[in-house]
Amino acid sequence: MRKKAVVAAAAALVVVVVVVVVVVVVVVVVVAVVVATALIVVVVVTIVVVVVVVVVVVVVVVVVVAAALVVVVVVVVVVVVVVVVVVVVVEVVVVVVVVVVVDDAVVVVAAAVIVTALVAHEDIKFKRESKLKLREVIESHIVTETWTGWLW
Repeated sequence: MRKKAVVAAAAALVVVVVVVVVVVVVVVVVVAVVVATALIVVVVVTIVVVVVVVVVVVVVVVVVVAAALVVVVVVVVVVVVVVVVVVVVVEVVVVVVVVVVVDDAVVVVAAAVIVTALVAHEDIKFKRESKLKLREVIESHIVTETWTGWLW
């Protein structure tokens, strides 16, 4: 009986060892599955967080760049408008100055031509009248001298 008791004890020991090994394997597998699941969850959560952070950063950068571009576009438009207005004003001033100066120059030249023509006309008229008067004086002198016997 002893043999049977030893065999039964050995069989019980084998069963206990097998049960312990199975329980340990099951526990290890369960722990491994839980740890793997936790790691997968951590990795997935990390990926989601990284993606969300990247998307938020990209959106913020795009918004900031868009705002900066809007500011740049507004500044460029304002500068272009100011330059166009300044150029138009300068052109108008130049045209007005040129018209006024040219107009005044034309008036001055025309006045000079008219005055010169009048002076020349008066000078010619004066010379002609002077010659006529001188001739009259000489003729009257000659006539007078001839009558009186004097020749000046």
